[in-house]
Amino acid sequence: MPQAAVITRPFYDPTTSYLHRWNLEVVNYAKTRLKSVADLQHKKANRKDLESYIKKLKPEVIILNGHGSKDSILGQDEDVLIKVGENEYILKNSIVFSLSCSSAKVLGPASIKKGAKAYI
Repeated sequence: MPQAAVITRPFYDPTTSYLHRWNLEVVNYAKTRLKSVADLQHKKANRKDLESYIKKLKPEVIILNGHGSKDSILGQDEDVLIKVGENEYILKNSIVFSLSCSSAKVLGPASIKKGAKAYI
């Protein structure tokens, strides 16, 4: 069973506000089952904080919410959280669930090549 999870929940437009609210149930459930849950919401859904929490917690599960493209996922105010060729390696040893348009096209396989266990 996983011990830690990191979840991003940006909130700055209709799409991210919906994802933010929907994932509150995910955060609450995770907190009842896991030792550590980092809920990176609003301004904390940025690259610096994401990388810091992943490095500190070494989460088995990473849930990324936000806008995206084939090679990236965005956080609060369109801050680039993960981008192919820059930092996809931080997903190593994690199961990644991404609710982000098109990111499984290029970022998903690139993350797997860098050691992610799964990219959904």
